[in-house]
Amino acid sequence: MAALTTDQILEAISSMTVLEVSELVKAMEEIRCFRRSSRTWPPLCRSRRRSSSR
Repeated sequence: MAALTTDQILEAISSMTVLEVSELVKAMEEIRCFRRSSRTWPPLCRSRRRSSSR
């Protein structure tokens, strides 16, 4: 898979709606949590998500 340049990423994001960008950010957070939680127990992201939604 070829890596995207920063300009390509920004161009793609600029054509998205706010809702689409929000969903993209959530998906990126999930990937980050998955990678981080595979190295630690208990998973860190679940506890953060609960505290941030209060």
